[in-house]
Amino acid sequence: MWKSSVRNIKVQETTKNHGNGRIILLWIILLFVFLAFVYRTYDLQIKQSDEFSQYFDSIRLKREVIPAYRGNIYDRNGTLLAYTKVNRYIDLSESIKGIYGSAREDLVKDISKLTGISELNITDAINHNEDILIRPDISVSNPNISLKYDFERIYPFNGSLSHIIGYVNRGLVGVAGVEKTFNDYLKGINGVTQVEVDSRTRQLKKQTVRKPQKGQDIYLSVDLQLQQYIEELLAEIENPSVVIVSSPDSGEILSMVSKPFYESSRMTKPIIEEEWQLMLKDEGNIFLNRAISSTYNPGSLIKPFMALSVLSDNTVSVYKAVTQRLYCDGEFSLYSNDGKTEYKYHDWLSTGHGTVTLFDAVKESCNVYFYNKGLELGIDYLKSISDTIGLTMKSQINLPEEKTGIYPSTSWKLQEIGENWYLGDTVLSSIGQGYVRLTPIEMLKLFELIALEGNKQKSYITANSFSLSNRYLNLPKSHWIYLKMAMNAVVSQPGGTAYPAFKDASYKDKLAGKTGTAEIGIEGRYHAYFAAFYPLERPKYTVFVLIENGGYGGQNAAPIGRKVFDFILEKENETF
Repeated sequence: MWKSSVRNIKVQETTKNHGNGRIILLWIILLFVFLAFVYRTYDLQIKQSDEFSQYFDSIRLKREVIPAYRGNIYDRNGTLLAYTKVNRYIDLSESIKGIYGSAREDLVKDISKLTGISELNITDAINHNEDILIRPDISVSNPNISLKYDFERIYPFNGSLSHIIGYVNRGLVGVAGVEKTFNDYLKGINGVTQVEVDSRTRQLKKQTVRKPQKGQDIYLSVDLQLQQYIEELLAEIENPSVVIVSSPDSGEILSMVSKPFYESSRMTKPIIEEEWQLMLKDEGNIFLNRAISSTYNPGSLIKPFMALSVLSDNTVSVYKAVTQRLYCDGEFSLYSNDGKTEYKYHDWLSTGHGTVTLFDAVKESCNVYFYNKGLELGIDYLKSISDTIGLTMKSQINLPEEKTGIYPSTSWKLQEIGENWYLGDTVLSSIGQGYVRLTPIEMLKLFELIALEGNKQKSYITANSFSLSNRYLNLPKSHWIYLKMAMNAVVSQPGGTAYPAFKDASYKDKLAGKTGTAEIGIEGRYHAYFAAFYPLERPKYTVFVLIENGGYGGQNAAPIGRKVFDFILEKENETF
């Protein structure tokens, strides 16, 4: 019996211990649950508070971009060429959001008073999800009326200036011309507003976080009056044409007309696909700025370069170079190595020029003289002079799509065409034909280099306050005077190829020029050129003229150049 009592006591103690263990386990579980709850509360309220705060703020608060005003573009005289117009609208869908019944009727009445539009038309606009234009001078005090703004780029000009200005897309991003190359300067910095909305997403409060900063204004080097005058001259000519006027000392482009052209103002408006395709297929390629993006055989416009090459030749004395006489009977013969085949090259003057010196050859544009000189000097020597003066170097003008020309050599032909160089290639290169290809602005830069006697400035389409030109060719002063006087004879002396156009010009004795006529591979059709600078000492203006398929340079391009110089100098006299 005693043993039975002891057993019962042990069973009771075991049961009690088991009960205590379960209680302890329960407490431990409760403790872990409590700690987990505390940790989760801490995690949600402390660690993740910023994240949730940002999440709810993103629902309650939203940010809107305030577009910046794009900078204006002016010509060199301050004439406005491009600016941004802001149209202000009432955002009807946003204004009526969450408003019903009489409150909506009152809002419609208020909008009608502000805009002068009938309530019926406003209701119709609401149904069609349209916005209503509101004058910029009208003050809007009703907090329920939501406004929005539309920025429109305006080009208050017509004509070839479009090749320079370019245009922007609907997002006001520059697509072409100055609008493209200077986009980062013009676009400005957008502003930011923070808008607080209620549960119905209606606007409660708006706060400016960052004010928009207007883009920089740009002043071009171009003179709008000169540009428009040249357009009028070229309007009388059906052919595609290029006229460039520059200030050689500063490198500023005073006018750059490339015809035909598109209109910047048209490019900012919606264009249907059919119309766009017609514009792309236009025979004249209206989007091509021929002044910098097309290359041509320069024809006789290369002859001042040839004269420079003759004067730069250290193997021959200057005295011999300028006094040597060659006879031109209108033809030049080149024979094959075996002497059996004769190749004839003609002068533009079939009767020939007779006995000529370098001076006469420049003045009268004698092909035969330069055929001979080209063969004497050799194409690789001519190529070295081309490289020295940067003949095919880009002008670095701040416009997109500038191309580089070609001045060939023996290695160039072998590498690019896979053929050996022939003497006939040298003959053609000597008069700017064959493989020689230059852009109009490269031809202009050649005349600028001669004008500045070996110096050359990069080209600027923006107003250039100050920069120094670089020296490319060192020749004695007497060499430059000789070449300039030969080019002056082109316009001022009988027999000069541009003399008929300038014979009665009061300034002809201070002008240096050259005509050019380039074959284009079609019998009887030529590109017509004229280029010149004024005055001989301290030149201020360089003019380049190209008329595609325009015939002879002296007959058709030089008269255009004459009228351009007349306009420039007359305007200069009026200024002073």
